[in-house]
Amino acid sequence: MRFLLLLLALGPFILAYATENDTATATPDKPDSIPAISPPYNFNDAIEPGLQENLNATSNYLVFLPAGQMPEYCMTEAKESGYGPADIQAFEVHYDDCHIPWVMCRLGTSKVDACTMAEFFGKMPLSMREFVRHVIVLKPQDLHGAAAISYGDNIQVSEDSWRLYILAHEMSHSLDSHVSIPGVTQPDQGGLSISQTWKLQFSQDSATVTEYARTLWSEDLAETGILALYDTIVPGGATTLSNNSHSVYHQYTTYQKYYGDIITPGKKSNCTSRLPDSNMVIWDDSGSRVAPSEYHPKAKVGVTVISPGIFHNRTCILPP
Repeated sequence: MRFLLLLLALGPFILAYATENDTATATPDKPDSIPAISPPYNFNDAIEPGLQENLNATSNYLVFLPAGQMPEYCMTEAKESGYGPADIQAFEVHYDDCHIPWVMCRLGTSKVDACTMAEFFGKMPLSMREFVRHVIVLKPQDLHGAAAISYGDNIQVSEDSWRLYILAHEMSHSLDSHVSIPGVTQPDQGGLSISQTWKLQFSQDSATVTEYARTLWSEDLAETGILALYDTIVPGGATTLSNNSHSVYHQYTTYQKYYGDIITPGKKSNCTSRLPDSNMVIWDDSGSRVAPSEYHPKAKVGVTVISPGIFHNRTCILPP
């Protein structure tokens, strides 16, 4: 069953998440026993600038793919929005810290260009990027009123909503889905947000990071992930954002305890694991077909393929 929940308004921000989950332990209770922090954190004017100033870009170069060649994921999203093969630009982003490129896509007329996509994505810590398959930027109307949609570790973003904190939220869902924590999650499974450890730490706080964090344990963790990343990289940390940050202390420090090495820039200098890419296809006026093997991304030599996570998440971010 797929539950579509709404998240993050771009004013006071409310993040939301939907999950299709047949394997994770059921958690009928919600993190709604405490209120959201007040006044709310300012995501656009405080958190986003802090992330931009303190996350360094990773050196990269782009390789643009021939017209009509793209990941199957990009073709599917483009078709759903009524576009044709000539409308989509696909490109590889080769970063200095990973010998396997990420294949990204954008609507050719989008105001977010390929270089900006590569720069922003490359600012995120490597160990967070490893849990993303593809990124595509489309027009606002293509997302049916949402600012961003994450599905199966692919991220679709409206050109008006290209933000680092949005990437941090979406990547936090993927960490929650995939990262196994000995003694906390089930062996070889993710699920920190539904663990008793997370709930115990939550019970020691007097607020959540946002109002929407009160709706699901997975949302509480993902919202907290933005603050945890900010606190990790920005001098002075979370206390510079609000005098009441102590009210969410146990949540963001628990996130840091278990994902700290993942979200800390420079902790990892080369990629060691990646999610498998979507099939590469050739899409033209005659239809679509799987591209010949020489057009597929190179084999991930020396890189462990990340196995499926316990959540199959779909997340929407709505504007005000």
